Amino acid sequence: MGSEKVRLLIVDDEVDLCHSIASYFEIFGYETITANGGQEALDVLKKESVQLVITDVRMPKVSGVQLLEAIKAKDFHQPKVLVISGYADLPVEELYNKGADGFFSKPFDSRGMLEAIRKAIVTLEELWKRPPSVEPEFELGFDEKLPSPNIGFGRGGFAVVHGSEPWGTDDIVRFYLNLHDPDLPEVRGAGVVRWRKNGQLGGKAISGIEITFLDDACRSQFVQWLGKRAAAPYIPTL
Repeated sequence: MGSEKVRLLIVDDEVDLCHSIASYFEIFGYETITANGGQEALDVLKKESVQLVITDVRMPKVSGVQLLEAIKAKDFHQPKVLVISGYADLPVEELYNKGADGFFSKPFDSRGMLEAIRKAIVTLEELWKRPPSVEPEFELGFDEKLPSPNIGFGRGGFAVVHGSEPWGTDDIVRFYLNLHDPDLPEVRGAGVVRWRKNGQLGGKAISGIEITFLDDACRSQFVQWLGKRAAAPYIPTL
């Protein structure tokens, strides 16, 4: 999908900032609509079709979290929602669990946001074709039959219980998942750690990993398998 066909809804109660963000993305060929609050955004979405919503979290009356929940309650696939926050309004894992397709702290990196927009408007098949540009420093192996209390899948990644591996947020992990499903080969790929909680479930840790790459041998089958598992969370909590 070319950027000229993509319409963005920018939501922030700071009027000048809202228009500044919109103007920046227009430079790259995106069509933008602005809304100065969550309720105004909901009103816009009743009349306009957009592919992506970029919203601040802390807004009066209808917050960005409430806006996210309302959008995903209607259709958790479209539009995609990227969340921006300068405060610890809600743990990152909860935003992903509520369906946010991406999270950015203020002041956000504009190049990172452009990459997130690119990721949000392509298919999973296309998105997960590109190997990581940096060799993953860490590895994760998982070998359990589903359903398992130790792993859960969302639309864009998974949460997994693991040991004392030293990775942290934003680290790249290569993973090997044997789920003992006759319709699914071993899932091999790479992802980015989006959150980590230590001291969980008997002293183990839980990490939320966004999938960024899958090997050719498993990609198509995994995408089909994932498509049959209706899930609002982008990355779930356990």
